[in-house]
Amino acid sequence: GGFAVETSGLVYDYSTNNVGIGTASPSQKLHVAGGTVYVDSGGGTTRSLWLEHTGSNFIVRPVSSGGASTIIENTGGGALVINPSYGNVGIATTSPWAQLSIAGSSTAPTTPLFSVSSSTPTGTTTVFHITSQGNVGIGTSSPTNAFVVQSYTSEQGITIKNNQGSRLNFYTDDSASASSRNWAIRTDAVAFGDFNIYQSNTKAGDAFAGTARLTINPSGNVGIGTTTPGTLLSLGNTGNDTINISA
Repeated sequence: GGFAVETSGLVYDYSTNNVGIGTASPSQKLHVAGGTVYVDSGGGTTRSLWLEHTGSNFIVRPVSSGGASTIIENTGGGALVINPSYGNVGIATTSPWAQLSIAGSSTAPTTPLFSVSSSTPTGTTTVFHITSQGNVGIGTSSPTNAFVVQSYTSEQGITIKNNQGSRLNFYTDDSASASSRNWAIRTDAVAFGDFNIYQSNTKAGDAFAGTARLTINPSGNVGIGTTTPGTLLSLGNTGNDTINISA
């Protein structure tokens, strides 16, 4: 038993209490077939599409009246915003300024901002992780410093690769001290295959444009104060004592 308008135009199935539009055999409480569902809220911003469930409601609506951004939210907490004007997507923020903006949760401050891992937060299965404090972890879900890399496979670590020599900079953000210096580690600085440690000449200077403090050339010779060590250990003369040994 039931009720039908034009066979399958609008159907109410009495045996299941399902309603069908465009189908004579609705399988759900509301089953729409062969068309689009259009919800007009009359220009308001409270509800465009509201799917209600006990304690948690799913809502799709514009962020503001007449605005281009769409928000998908749950009254239980959390929101996803899509701005078609710029293609920006926001998670837990209604004003995404980047292509993907993720805002920390004030109600769950320990929840990570981003994580690529298995279904559990176990360190052995975590690939990439950003905490709510901004710490970045690779191979760990609990980075205790700004950047932590952890590997559970032997002989794995960090690789820095460049076709013109790799470089790692250590910059000191200390504007109060005139004696602060920046440091850099670089390969292929003087010759292909060498390893160098440089120090900036000023507190805000480029370390590589400063002074070479240590060089290891491709032959294994070590130079301190010189970039061209001709023996296993070469010490450059800077006007100070070359070697000082004290008891």
